[in-house]
Amino acid sequence: IYTVKFPGISAQMLTDLRLYGIIIHGMTLSPLSAIAAIWLIFKIPQAKRSHRIYLASAAALCVLSMIICGSRIAIVSFIAASFIPAYFYREKLRHTLRQRNTWLFAGALCIIGAAALPSALTIVQYKNSISRDAGSITYSRDSIWQDRLSEIKASPITGIGFAQPRLPESYIQKDIDASENTHKIYPKYEPGSNYLMLLSNTGIIGLISFLLFIVALLRSSIPGIASASPLRLSALTIFVFFLFHGICEGWLLSTGSALFPIFWLAVSLVATPEKKTARLS
Repeated sequence: IYTVKFPGISAQMLTDLRLYGIIIHGMTLSPLSAIAAIWLIFKIPQAKRSHRIYLASAAALCVLSMIICGSRIAIVSFIAASFIPAYFYREKLRHTLRQRNTWLFAGALCIIGAAALPSALTIVQYKNSISRDAGSITYSRDSIWQDRLSEIKASPITGIGFAQPRLPESYIQKDIDASENTHKIYPKYEPGSNYLMLLSNTGIIGLISFLLFIVALLRSSIPGIASASPLRLSALTIFVFFLFHGICEGWLLSTGSALFPIFWLAVSLVATPEKKTARLS
């Protein structure tokens, strides 16, 4: 994931707030960067000592990539999910912090971070300024969420389904055909939230079914998590990241989304018995 997604960043995006490369949308690149960082963090304790600095550097670059791309919910979700590796690897972390090389690397990272962060936070600061002017921290989602709430009110129990006409603000996008110099209308549905999308499309029945599935998955996984393999712990951390990220982004029912298969892969690894994930690790 890291090697594919990082070429999506260029210095020009810091001046005109656009992305160039393999992945051209910051709201996709930012969570992918967070997922890559989580995976690399769990690789560090397993790696040879000589390789750890390279993995730590790659993880730091992924975190920087996540910040540069400007998805605030991805940043918040990453911070929330980071408590899992911090807790389970606390003893190794204490041992690592006693080593001089760790402090040298951390010092160098802080210096580089202090130099890079002002530019890296350009898009986040830009979004925050728009939110402040609008008087709402969720300004970019307010109209989308209002659309979903209107759809939920129309059919709260079973939902409106997947092929019903939606409000124009949420699914119509105008584009220009350069060859004909005319406007064409392309369908575009912006869910705005996994949970509101589930309520809108499948109603209370669908949302409760999904939440029961999540609760059952966590209940079956948590008892043995203390002795879980690094692969399963990383999958659980990514899974928790997705639960937070889904509050403001809707990809759960979108099979074309890059996040869709990664979420269900993380779910399958969390649900897999420990003996099998240990062999995969």
